[in-house]
This record gives sequence, C-alpha cells and structure tokens, in this order.
Amino acid sequence: MLINKNVHYKTLLLSLYYNNDGPYGYYPLLSQGGAGEGDKETFVAAAHYYHLPYYQVYKLPGRAFGWFNEDHNYEHSSIVQYNPLIDYELLQEAKKKISEDIKNAEESNKKFEYSYDNYFGSKFFTPENSQPLFYHVHDPKMDPFQIQTKGFTFNLDNKKIRNLGDEFPQFNFDLEKFIWSSINHYICDEKIKFKCFEKYNYDDLCGDWMRSQLEFLESTSKELFKNYEKENKNQDKKFKEQLEDIKKRVGKEDSSAIIDSKAEAEKKEKEKKEKEIKDTENKDNDTKEGGVTEDTKNIINNKDTKDSKELKDSKEKMEADIAAVKDAALKAAAAAEAMAKAGKPNEKKKLN
Repeated sequence: MLINKNVHYKTLLLSLYYNNDGPYGYYPLLSQGGAGEGDKETFVAAAHYYHLPYYQVYKLPGRAFGWFNEDHNYEHSSIVQYNPLIDYELLQEAKKKISEDIKNAEESNKKFEYSYDNYFGSKFFTPENSQPLFYHVHDPKMDPFQIQTKGFTFNLDNKKIRNLGDEFPQFNFDLEKFIWSSINHYICDEKIKFKCFEKYNYDDLCGDWMRSQLEFLESTSKELFKNYEKENKNQDKKFKEQLEDIKKRVGKEDSSAIIDSKAEAEKKEKEKKEKEIKDTENKDNDTKEGGVTEDTKNIINNKDTKDSKELKDSKEKMEADIAAVKDAALKAAAAAEAMAKAGKPNEKKKLN
C-alpha cells in the first residue's frame, strides 16, 4: 500500500477508528468472509467516506515459489504485488477494448457478451503485461536459522529451490540473492550478535550450508536473467515506453511520483501572488525613491493576515477531527471493555 499522508490525513484517522473495533465488527463487515481479513480494507473504506481519491490495483497478487511443510504440502512464501502505474495504463486499454467490442457487436447486429474476467480480471491483467513492484514475504519469515534447520530451501527430492520465485528479472533485481548476501555479511562475516539469534550457533549456518546457498542463488540468478532477456526483449521495450508515457502524464522525471494537483495549484497560486508583490515593489522603486510604498505594504499585510487566518482555521479543523476520532475510539474501547467484563471477550458483535 502506498499512501500520501498529506492528502489522506482524515483517511488515516478514520481507519484508526475502524481498526480499533476491527475484530468485533468492521473486519468481517468489510471483508465479507474473504481471505486475509484485517486492516487493509479499512483504508479504502475511510478514503471513500471522505470522497478522497484512491486506486485499487486490478492485477491479482501473484504467489511466488514456496516451500514444503512437514506434511509434504506445498506452501507459498510470498505475495507479489504489482506496479499501480502500469496497472492504471492497462485499465485504460481495458475500457477502450470494451467500447470497441460493444461498437463491433452493434454494427454486426450481434449481442455483446460482457465478462468481468475478460476485461478486468486475470485474462486481461496478466503477469506478462504487468510489472512486479513489491514482495510481501510472509512464510517463512526471513529467519536464516529457521529456514536452514527446517529445510525450506529444498524440495521433496532434496534439490535446492528458491523461496521468492523467478519473476525478479522483470524488475531487474534479485531480491532473494540480495537478502542472503546481506545475511552472510552481517551474521557470517561481521558476526554481529543479534538478540533474537542468541540460542543459535552461527557456525552451523555459516559453513558449507551458506556457501552452497549463495552459489545456488548466484548460478540460478544468472540463468534466469539470461533466459528472461532472450524471451522478453519486446516486453521490456513496451514497459519502458509505458513508463516514459506515464512520466509525461504526471510531469515528473520519477514515474513513481504522482502529483497532488491540489497542492500543485496552491503552490502556483502562491508563486503568482509573490510575483505580483515583487512586480509592484519594482514598479514603486522605479517611480519613488525609498523602496516599498504604502500600497505594497498593504498587499503584503493583507497576504500575511489571510495566510495566518487560513493556518489558524486549518489547525482548528485538524484539532476537531482528532477530537472526534479520539472520542469515537474511546467509546469503542469502552464497549469492548464492557463485553470483556460480561465474560464474552472473544465474541464478535452481531452485525444487523
């Protein structure tokens, strides 16, 4: 999740309120029984309530490679989350395709058959036309000693495997190799003593096992990059063209930065006023010795008074918002405490 705190200050406060009473009401209400019930839905709900802009990526998260548990069942280790800028461009293509298909159906007197999956689902937003941006690494956590002792880097045939998948060439960074190189540096080379690893013997990790792990990651990294470059030359070119187009749209060299139009407008207005004042001062200096005239002073004083009032109003509004959310959170906490005293601490509230 990426969030602009300047734009979404209210969103964060309301989300805090939702999360305070989440397990008893808001989590099941917002998730409707979906997997991964938790705080993630509260941010969209809060932004929607305040009519603030937000975007949810259409490309479903991808599951990277994983490991085999003690029962020989395969477990996925990471969730790959995709670039919202590329995703948004694909959304425009999807909308365009729907319009074209409707028009073609009308011209040929055929019935247009709509399918969400064909236009907005997995058949349109695919790993091939999307771009990985984040890795949510959750199982196993990057605890090197646990990974080593439980054999998470081997498959059922006792062959080495990667835990974070093979999609990394798409964003030109081998995250798994980087993580293990960092582990080797700080634990094996520098021998930094971490409190969470006090019960483990560093020598068990840092000998042949670590050398084998690094060699495996290095060799597979080269092979995967080589194969990707061979198979995806045109795809890479397409990504670069899309990113260049996005850069032009948002007006910044960094394609990951989306301009806050409101803040930009305010900045331009401020610059315009400052220029007017400066031009007035220069004009006065040309016609009257001694610098700033009374008219210029009035302009400056009026501007300062207005800015001061806006700042005061903004501060008062912010304090009122905080007080309202705090009051709601205290009421929710009191309700939860009352339930606990009644002997039902884990019972969810009934949703009508």
